Amino acid sequence: MATLASLLKNTLVVVAHPDDEVIGCGALMQRMEEVRVVFATDGAPLDQKFWPKYDTREQYASVRKLEACDALAYAEVAQIEYLTSADRPTIPDQELFRHLEAATQSLSSIVQRVSPSALLTLAYEGGHPDHDCCNFLVHHIASQTGVPAWEMPLYHLAPLGMARQSFRETDDTELMLDPSFNEYKTKQLMMAAYSSQADLLMTFSSPSERFRPLFADRYDYFHPPHARQLNYESWGFPMTGADVCSAFADFLHVRLTADRRSA
Repeated sequence: MATLASLLKNTLVVVAHPDDEVIGCGALMQRMEEVRVVFATDGAPLDQKFWPKYDTREQYASVRKLEACDALAYAEVAQIEYLTSADRPTIPDQELFRHLEAATQSLSSIVQRVSPSALLTLAYEGGHPDHDCCNFLVHHIASQTGVPAWEMPLYHLAPLGMARQSFRETDDTELMLDPSFNEYKTKQLMMAAYSSQADLLMTFSSPSERFRPLFADRYDYFHPPHARQLNYESWGFPMTGADVCSAFADFLHVRLTADRRSA
């Protein structure tokens, strides 16, 4: 039976954007013996409408990186890394599904180097395409390496509106952490360090954090997380759940073909 103790040694936290880690596991990180955080993207989309207060996308990405350093200092995070792409030092926000092969190679290299005891990532819930891609990547890496994988929820579009910090479907493998007073105060300081995301972060009010093992057969990545409209589709993002799943299928097809040729 998995317990939260499984995540308290040398866990590699793999999230999509700077601030995801604080929302999902800001309290848990304070209990970990050794914490490393990997950001799959730099948190800055290509579209200028997402960073109107900044002169360039690069400036916005730099601000988010500095905020991450300030926030994670409260949890004494040992290492912060970003996944890389063949043509970019970092991957832009919303673009991870277009860089799955490069991201996998980058993450595999980090896992091989740090030898984590567990991987912790975001749930496959249709909240944001980068979140779903992180789940897919960690699932794939875990299946290749045997490192136990875990997931945590951030947000998804439910029938009655936005649901935050709760799994879309619950089961008896779910574990909840209720932080102490000091842990919650520290988590609030971590969230406050992300001043560029203040409007978004103020909507996450639950002190509790939820986790569960990411089993090999939990998700079917050939299909979106659910049949209804996904959250990022409701936001008018330029990609659909079908587009993201098509990218997953293409990645797996290329990998399977390569494995057969080398066999």
